[in-house]
Amino acid sequence: MTETPRTGGAELPSRRLTTVPRRAIAFLRTHGVRATLRKMRAHVDNAVFDRRYGVASDQWVAVTDLAVVGDNQDLGANCQPIKPLAFKAAMDAFQVPRDGVFVDFGSGAGRALMLAAQAGFHRLVGVEFATDVCDVAERNLDTFRAKAGVEFEYRILNLDATDYVVDDDDRVFFLYNPFDRPVLDAVLANIRRSYESSPRPIHLVYGRPLQRQALDDDPFWIAVDETDTGGLEDFVHYRPR
Repeated sequence: MTETPRTGGAELPSRRLTTVPRRAIAFLRTHGVRATLRKMRAHVDNAVFDRRYGVASDQWVAVTDLAVVGDNQDLGANCQPIKPLAFKAAMDAFQVPRDGVFVDFGSGAGRALMLAAQAGFHRLVGVEFATDVCDVAERNLDTFRAKAGVEFEYRILNLDATDYVVDDDDRVFFLYNPFDRPVLDAVLANIRRSYESSPRPIHLVYGRPLQRQALDDDPFWIAVDETDTGGLEDFVHYRPR
């Protein structure tokens, strides 16, 4: 069994199969039967993913409990895993090319990076400002690579997202509601500068896009597709105009 990781001196609570009924009842009251069934399937799939590959990525922790680098802790979102079903649905719908580097801003325990490797990306970068969570991600990715038999290279960078230097090989930028507007604006500016100095096909996939106005109002970006996975999460696919 994978040891429950610790960060900031506290255990990261793990979503276990036994918690699904309680959460399903609360969701049913506000969203109805169909959405609840999809939600239950997604939560079960979360737990099954971790058990199948021997990783510890299905955990939630408040951003205030994280030990981080940089000065933007108050602008970060809580650490929570993306649902495998939602990620797969979005990537299948958007048909994002698998060449180049997949960069996950706010990579947490590495769930999206593992799913990206499973989807066919071979070079991965995770940018995460929570120091101990980076250690968890590295263990997860090493374990996943051995158990899943998937070949990929990865780097986990313990950085504030605004300090990440966008590389010419970076082609797909992934965000799962990792931070608030000021940090997002700085990250988008860094991506744009890199693109202008080295034009190339790039894609940005934004999950749970609570700050999507930043991209919708930016003349540099255009939303080319979006998906709603039936009450799980929304995703938007952007490209330069």
